[in-house]
Amino acid sequence: MNKKTLTFHKNSLILRDMNTVELQFPKGILFTPKNIEEMVSLNPGLSLQFTDSGVTISEGDMRFSNMDFFKLLLPFKMQEEDLHRIGELNQHLKLEGEEKGIIVNMGTTILIGAFTAAILITVGVWNRKMKLGRVADSSTGHDMQTEEGKKHRIPDVSFIAYKKFTSKVLDSNSRVGSPTLCIEVVSNRDSLNQDLEKMEEDWMQGGTEIGLVVCPHRKKYYIFESGQKDYKTLSFSKPFAHKLLPELILDFDALLQEAMEECC
Repeated sequence: MNKKTLTFHKNSLILRDMNTVELQFPKGILFTPKNIEEMVSLNPGLSLQFTDSGVTISEGDMRFSNMDFFKLLLPFKMQEEDLHRIGELNQHLKLEGEEKGIIVNMGTTILIGAFTAAILITVGVWNRKMKLGRVADSSTGHDMQTEEGKKHRIPDVSFIAYKKFTSKVLDSNSRVGSPTLCIEVVSNRDSLNQDLEKMEEDWMQGGTEIGLVVCPHRKKYYIFESGQKDYKTLSFSKPFAHKLLPELILDFDALLQEAMEECC
């Protein structure tokens, strides 16, 4: 697999057609026979082969080509330092994680990449004018506290208002917490539910004010708001705007058309 991580990566390659992932673990994490047995049991959709340095993950019933990401469940709890060490060892991958699992992101196509870049540029240009906060791309990790514990997640696009940014820098490494706006773009036609669940269970529970899951395959986007139980579904024909983001307009229909013209 040839993709580089968010908090850990600088360059990203496309992983969509890969069906095997090699994941290295720090030397301090040992896979005992009991751990191996439990890990295989926890991941029935994956084929796992263990080595001295980690694990090779292959497709079982789970098909990587149909997913934006998959989760490798662990039979032990990881510390936050362990997760970041794993990221350093696997800089060819885009990894997210939590105490009991690691998320491996599968990459995307050039069209979805161009569409995501157009969204990022639009938000960036808006913020340069308004000067309301910080805009980040998919090379920025967010460490958030949820009911299930601390989670490290990587959005496609995020915006953090200055007021929130100054109060939510977590440590000396300047890792930030939940954003004001989080945007996740659906890479694979069959993975919409994955991204909706991730937005609700991770980003919104972690303190994000506004979450957007943008699906170019269906030409729809889904709005999550802090304090609201259900998300709203809107067509690309209706541009996105929000009172917490004055003057920001995201015309996803026009941005997708722009990306298609660039890629064709």
